[in-house]
Amino acid sequence: MKNALHDGVAQFLAYLSAKIGATRMELKNHRNEVVEKNLQQVEQSVLDQSIEVRSSIVGLKMAGNIEKGLVYNVREFIDQCNRLDDMVVELYLLGDVKEPNLDSEKKLQLLRILQEAVSNIRKHARASEASVRLEVASRKLSMTISDNGVGFDPLQVRLEQTGHFGLHIIFERAYEIGARAEIKSAPFQGTTITIAMDLDIHMPVMSGLEALEQIKFARPSIQVVMLTVSEEDSDLKKAIRSGADGYILKNINANEFLSLIDNLKNGNAAISSSVATRLFKDVSSAGEKIKKTAISPRELEILKLVAAGKSNNEIAGQLSVSENTVKFHLKNIMQKLSVSNRTEAVTYALQEGIL
Repeated sequence: MKNALHDGVAQFLAYLSAKIGATRMELKNHRNEVVEKNLQQVEQSVLDQSIEVRSSIVGLKMAGNIEKGLVYNVREFIDQCNRLDDMVVELYLLGDVKEPNLDSEKKLQLLRILQEAVSNIRKHARASEASVRLEVASRKLSMTISDNGVGFDPLQVRLEQTGHFGLHIIFERAYEIGARAEIKSAPFQGTTITIAMDLDIHMPVMSGLEALEQIKFARPSIQVVMLTVSEEDSDLKKAIRSGADGYILKNINANEFLSLIDNLKNGNAAISSSVATRLFKDVSSAGEKIKKTAISPRELEILKLVAAGKSNNEIAGQLSVSENTVKFHLKNIMQKLSVSNRTEAVTYALQEGIL
């Protein structure tokens, strides 16, 4: 955030210097109409930059107050937003919104997404009002930011274009915390951004999934089996993506438990029978899903380069796009193919004749 603030101010000062130089030349040529136009542009830019800097300072304060919780900081941010300019931002808290069970990093990223979305509304939407809806229900959290601005056609927007770089950042931040980002918009009909995520398995200090990720990061060779009461598909898939070697439900009997643990010695996963059945159904239906969800030409191009052993950086260089754009496309590919990593995506694509 500090770097972004520094870069933004530096870019503004460079623009201001160039504009002043151009205006001085117009003064010498007695082109008063152009001078007046340039001064109006500078005045508006100074106002916009002032709001942007103040908004960034609010963001820095949020990072320092993250221990006070997500709801507290959302309230504070909306309150500060309504003091910055004439645009009205309404806040709606729905469902059981007390304090969701999220680690500090996820709370901070959600706040950064909110800040980026509101900043985009100010810069581009020409909106008179906006709303933020925060809802927690059935162990799921959603945050929706809407405005009544000019809107745009999402199908015509390429996320790598600088004009919509803020949208790109929102998708990246959501991806980093395992959330799903969706944007709905249409010309002259405003824009709605929804961030949705599953809440972690609850534990007093950190979630079981967080513990799994930390263990696998520190000691990848250690085998970790999740022993849980949760039968939700979202928890199961998160555990597998995070590197779990097994997923056992606590209602299992002792003999089956010991048998599954013995499976680990033979290099097999330790998975409860009911969980294995659901996984089999997911895999068997994946072929049908791919028929309904087409891989785009750009996604197919990236998938071929992944199959050729190219890294994200190499793919970005070859296609003349950013590495973040490559990651964004890979995320979409994995979602469409119902796989959890690059290797599985290529394997599945080869098996199904996509490549």
